[in-house]
Amino acid sequence: MAGGVLTTVRGKIRTSSDGGENWETVETGNLPIWEVEFTAHTMKPEVVFGFDGNGIAIRSADHGKTWEKVLDVSESDEDVKRILKGTNQKTGHSFVFDRQDPEHVGICTPEGILESVDCGHTWKKMVEFSWPGQRSRIQPFMFVCNSHAITICRKFKSGIFQTRDLGKTWRHLEGPFRGHRIVGLAGRPENPGALCVLTKEAVSPVLWVSGDFGETWETRALPLNDYEPYSFAQNPANPDMLAVGIGGAVWLSMDYGKSWRDLGRLSDMDRAPITMMVFSPADKRLYAIVLRNGLFWTELPEPVRQKK
Repeated sequence: MAGGVLTTVRGKIRTSSDGGENWETVETGNLPIWEVEFTAHTMKPEVVFGFDGNGIAIRSADHGKTWEKVLDVSESDEDVKRILKGTNQKTGHSFVFDRQDPEHVGICTPEGILESVDCGHTWKKMVEFSWPGQRSRIQPFMFVCNSHAITICRKFKSGIFQTRDLGKTWRHLEGPFRGHRIVGLAGRPENPGALCVLTKEAVSPVLWVSGDFGETWETRALPLNDYEPYSFAQNPANPDMLAVGIGGAVWLSMDYGKSWRDLGRLSDMDRAPITMMVFSPADKRLYAIVLRNGLFWTELPEPVRQKK
């Protein structure tokens, strides 16, 4: 499904297999969906999840051709209901996929994290957040989750928080970037203690890298220091590959931020910044959303090295 796009229009799922040139409606029966955000499984690209603003998750195992409901807040136990409480597109949510076990999937919401050990068919509470000020203020949030630690922060806010005991206690990772506004957060599956943080102080962007759960940090040089970064992405199939949207231009690193190449300018930053970027390992593309200007994509450089 190269160049495939999924969206919802008035409660119906629409799909395009040619990057949005032509569209067709997907039959979903009586699934109670309205506005859905879609996420493709990074290890099994044929599996796609959709999350509805009413606390409903749907799943497709064939690139979006057919769908089933796998989670409904109204039919869940009390633990799951608390995690899904008040969740919608405005409060934010995010899927996470375990590179070591493709059947292990998580949903992070402002209230906590749900996990599935059967690739999204059934769900249970993994952790419920309890530290002050964390909940509904995460709009949107970013997190890195593995068996050793959960690290979470709010986009364009200062402050990164981490738990190593499934939410019982939290610590504030102040680091050398204390007070900086946070643009992006990423990890590395082969190193549970690895963190990569993109921040901006005033206008200048800074990339911070840690390999020990945030105990120590080093900086990586970034291009266009006189422009403001708005978006950040890491390729789930190759953690060394990073993308940053700065000043309406996209910059790509193939070596975890040590060097950068200019992929071109998509907009005048003052008029239409790049608000979001997503790597798609399935069709080897980088997608970028430009405010008021639509969706753009580019083919990724070859080869895209897979991390084992």
